[in-house]
Amino acid sequence: MKKASVIAVLCCTALLYGCSDSSSSSSVKETTTASAETTVSTAEEPTSAETTAVTAASTEPETEAATSSAKYDQLTLDDINSKAAVVEQEPNCILIQGNFTDFKIESEEDAFKALASIADVIGCKDIDNEIQFYKSAGNSEDYSYVFHQHYKGLRTNSYILLQVKNDTKEIETLYCNYFPEINVDMTPTFTVEQVKEYVEMEPEKRAGEDLTNYGAYEEPELIISMDREEPRLAWMVRFTEGEVKYIIMDAHTGELIMGSHVEDI
Repeated sequence: MKKASVIAVLCCTALLYGCSDSSSSSSVKETTTASAETTVSTAEEPTSAETTAVTAASTEPETEAATSSAKYDQLTLDDINSKAAVVEQEPNCILIQGNFTDFKIESEEDAFKALASIADVIGCKDIDNEIQFYKSAGNSEDYSYVFHQHYKGLRTNSYILLQVKNDTKEIETLYCNYFPEINVDMTPTFTVEQVKEYVEMEPEKRAGEDLTNYGAYEEPELIISMDREEPRLAWMVRFTEGEVKYIIMDAHTGELIMGSHVEDI
C-alpha cells in the first residue's frame, strides 16, 4: 500500500484515531494525537497467551477452506463503479470513495453486510471468520466502523475502515487492507516472559537504541503483524500509563517492530 493511499484515508479519519507510526527495529517514534472528541465502543479483546496460536493452528480444519462468503450477494468492480468511484486498488488494498450499497449503514451488522458484499473483490473466501468487528467511533459528521482481519484465531493489525455520513447513513469511504495469503510460523519462540522482561528492563540495559521508560502494561497479546506489508507473528503490548500507548515485537526474534503514542485502530 503506497503512503499516498494511507494518507488519503487517514486524513478523513484523523479526528477519530490519529495514525500509528512504523519504526526501525530499535526505536519508538512519536505520532500526532487526534484533536477532536469522539465516542468509542470497542469489542472485547481476547486474552493473549503463548498457547493461543498453537491451539488455533491445531484446531484449524484440514478440509477444504470454509467458504462463508458465498452466502452473501456479491458485487463486482463494475457494480461498485456504477455507484461509487474505486479510487485505488492494489494487491491487499482497495479504497472506495462513495456509497455502493442499496441499504443504510446503521449498525455494525449493516457495516459487516456491506463488507461481505465485496468479499470476492478483495479475495476473502471465509468472511464470517476472517473479518471481525473491532470498534466504532463517531463525531458530529461521520461515524466509522473498524474491522480487523483474523488468521487462525489471532487478530491481525490489518484493518478495514468503513466511514458513514451521519445524516444519510450512506457510505462515504471504505478503506480495506486485506491479505488473502498469510503463511507464518504460529508458535512463538520469543516468549511472553521475555516480552515482559524487555518492557520492565532498565532502558540502558537494552540492546539497541530503545531508551523508553515504559509504564504499567496489560498482558501481552499475540497477533499477526502486517506493519511491513508482510505477515509475521508478533506480540502487542498496550500500556496503561506513560506516553507510549503500545509496542509490537516480533514473536520469533524479539525485534521491536513499531511503537506508537496514540491508540491503535
